[in-house]
Amino acid sequence: MSSVNAPKRVTWKSIALCDYAYVQFDYTANNSVRVIPRAKGVKIRSTEDMGGGILNITVNALLAKDSRTALETYVAGLDALLTNNAEGSLVISDTNGSVTLTNCYLESYAQSGEDLKINQVTFKFIKSL
Repeated sequence: MSSVNAPKRVTWKSIALCDYAYVQFDYTANNSVRVIPRAKGVKIRSTEDMGGGILNITVNALLAKDSRTALETYVAGLDALLTNNAEGSLVISDTNGSVTLTNCYLESYAQSGEDLKINQVTFKFIKSL
């Protein structure tokens, strides 16, 4: 039986990103639409014809530290910790199992604006299909 309150963990390149996280997926196909001059309509080349597509993966993470300074130091050091320019595997796990997404790239991350010891950090990953 699955649990709604299962603790979620997300790691990228074997580095735990946070204390708790949930993931959202957004798929974008590789379609090409070309307007045909002097005609009624367009020519559509589908992803099946062109190949590829992109999977956008958004990780909404909660970070908790003992002080605001510790939280800011951790977030400021993420660029060195995560080596942003290399591909890696994203592992999403909870008590019910895990999912591994290979060949992912970290596109960006952003910290929320609350002045608390607990913040939300949004990581955006991309994966070619």
